[in-house]
Amino acid sequence: MGDDRKRRQTNGGTDGNEVIGERSSSICGPRFMAITGVLTVLLVIAVIHVATSENKKSYFDELLSTGGAIRSARYARSHDEATTIKAGGVCHTKECKKVANYIKSSLNLKSDPCTDFYDYVCGGWKKKNPIPRSSSTYSTFTKLNSQVEKSLREILNAGIKSIEGANKELMKMPSDIYHSCMDLDTIDKVGDKPVKKLIKEMGGWSMDEKNKVWDEKTWDFKKILLYIHKQYTSAGGPLFSVHISDDPVNNSRHVIDIDQAGPSLSREVYFDNKKIIKAYKQFIIDVGTLLGGGKNIEKSAQGIIDFETQLANISVPDADKIESWFHRMTVKELKKEVPEYDWLNHLNTMFTTDKIQESEELTVPALPYLKKLMKLVENTPKSVLSNYLVWNVIQDEVSFLSKPYRDARTKYRDSVLGSKGQKKRWKTCVSYTNELVGDILGAAYIRKHFDKHSKEMAKSMILEVRKAFKDNVNSLPWMDKLTKAAVSEKADAMSDEVGFPTYLIDSKKFIKKFKKYNVVIIKDNALFNNRMAILKMAHQRMLKKLRKPVDREEWPMDPQTINAMYSFNENEMIIPAAILQPPFFYPKGSPISLSFGAIGSILGHEMTHGFDNTGRKFNKKGELTAQWWSSNSLKEFNVKAECIEKQYSHYKVAGKFPINGKLTLGENIADNGGFKSSIKAYNNWLKKNGDETWKLPGLNFTNEQLFYIGFGQAYCSNSRPTEQYLATLSDHHSEEKFRVIGTLSNSYEFSEAFKCKGKSPMNPSIKCSVWSNEGPIL
Repeated sequence: MGDDRKRRQTNGGTDGNEVIGERSSSICGPRFMAITGVLTVLLVIAVIHVATSENKKSYFDELLSTGGAIRSARYARSHDEATTIKAGGVCHTKECKKVANYIKSSLNLKSDPCTDFYDYVCGGWKKKNPIPRSSSTYSTFTKLNSQVEKSLREILNAGIKSIEGANKELMKMPSDIYHSCMDLDTIDKVGDKPVKKLIKEMGGWSMDEKNKVWDEKTWDFKKILLYIHKQYTSAGGPLFSVHISDDPVNNSRHVIDIDQAGPSLSREVYFDNKKIIKAYKQFIIDVGTLLGGGKNIEKSAQGIIDFETQLANISVPDADKIESWFHRMTVKELKKEVPEYDWLNHLNTMFTTDKIQESEELTVPALPYLKKLMKLVENTPKSVLSNYLVWNVIQDEVSFLSKPYRDARTKYRDSVLGSKGQKKRWKTCVSYTNELVGDILGAAYIRKHFDKHSKEMAKSMILEVRKAFKDNVNSLPWMDKLTKAAVSEKADAMSDEVGFPTYLIDSKKFIKKFKKYNVVIIKDNALFNNRMAILKMAHQRMLKKLRKPVDREEWPMDPQTINAMYSFNENEMIIPAAILQPPFFYPKGSPISLSFGAIGSILGHEMTHGFDNTGRKFNKKGELTAQWWSSNSLKEFNVKAECIEKQYSHYKVAGKFPINGKLTLGENIADNGGFKSSIKAYNNWLKKNGDETWKLPGLNFTNEQLFYIGFGQAYCSNSRPTEQYLATLSDHHSEEKFRVIGTLSNSYEFSEAFKCKGKSPMNPSIKCSVWSNEGPIL
């Protein structure tokens, strides 16, 4: 449950409030920006499907069956073998043949690489990997995640047998949750009793005309809102979020963050997309009817939508919030700005173990929203407020109820996204279990699917990429020497965590870290209650962190996550074990150019986040500080960043959905900077280790060209139109196609490698560059 302002991920995801999109696999973010999405309380995990038959192995599956970079016991042998089977300058090892087959199957050789390189490298992949019926997107990230899901399924079915430091109850917990999810007979028999109990605890809602429990005279808005924030969720609303995060100014301590929250959809949807709103309204009616709605159900549903539309109208657009992400003020100052609400009482009721004074410092990124919010609430009927508060909490929970509720959810998703039906139950249950107890599953996963060799290789590559980044910085004509020195110091101070956190294999640390589960009771036939028990535990644990020092060892993502991330607050990169596989990290004996192009650029991407439009504000310790650049260097940086913003703002996804260059600026800077660090790192590697002059069988590409192919094929993807539309509204990453095209069209080296003529689409006369020389860098 991370704060995306502190974390950047490699692969992008839809907004935390967008519950119907699927692009939640990400690779970059602040502490956090990450490759794939982070878990948000009461947010249904993204749906991911396998497009190919489970019985027929694709080239991709064959690559993984060699163990990829995860299990590498055979690497030493295959590497030696490669030195003797490169007859005639061509590598004929099994690994080389499999890699060559995968690359060939992904290419579209009818396309011109100088016109559309993305179609050239991914056109074949897109044809061979259609979107699964029940999904809205399918990419290299989601496809690899499907492989990881199969591994997790095996672990859950077999049961976790041995984790040093774990007791039997803890090791049983993931399998118990999984089996409670697979037991549809019991789930259907229990019906909606759990959610009705939950609604009653929240004071009921006026939508229930059948039971008529709700009483407008006794219903107290502030009391119910506070109850929900304290007991169930505050990180995702309703109305506003209250979250504990690392203090951006002093990263050894925590700070209370109060931000806008409330609408269930991206704000622009309420104004621009009648189709989605119509489907959303029907979803509310369908669920509301099941829960006692009567003749006024349509009016009640419209009341929720109208209220959420007003919330969206007063909210601050994500792109405009970036500059105010870390706005600080005291509780007293917030009270002065928003006197209609008793903030001190709200916080003291939530944080019962810590006394909150008016002098308590907060981060408040969306003050204009809060100032308008309470006036809106005052002018809204109690009946609408009660319906909104309950709906905000339960709408995602219906997926854990009986068949009529699951069907209502599926009907909603399908009508909006164009998908058809539910995914296989085991996949749903693996996802749910991974969402709830991913750390326990991760401990089992790394013991079966990871060894130190891949970690050593990744660590070595990080050193190469770091050196290359610093070389690029030293070549910048617009940055003065003192600022260059400060930037290089921060790059040297940046830590990197690869594979998994040490507490997953250190028994003493494990016991201490996993004590949190001692308060959770899991039953093998109670999916809904199991879920709520863990979410409540996580929520209460978050609330108790306020006065505790920041745990620098704790990872915000699990090792089985197909993503990577950067933490602003800790000046740290995290590279989970699961991403160290093809098509990101290739087996030893394959051209190293492929790995530099894919995972190398991802490593560079995360590193560059430390110096993007947000990361540049944090010093080498990971603390938000007074400007540590010279004024002129900062001025020039802004000019370079503006070039990137304008470039990506001209791109339109599917020819009709414009990319928000301001919203995606940090990720686009990281994509470009990371790529250029990696190409220089690869060139430096060649100087030290000798040229890779041999080729892959059946491919007439130089290894330099394979670098660009490796980079491009890491982002092959298919998405349905509505998924593409939703992503442009809230995803901080550009669409995959433009991550590739935008980055490579800024590279002189790419155009030279593929002999692209001047002013061709992939070789425009105007090229943007922030973290490298504007001209050739090699």
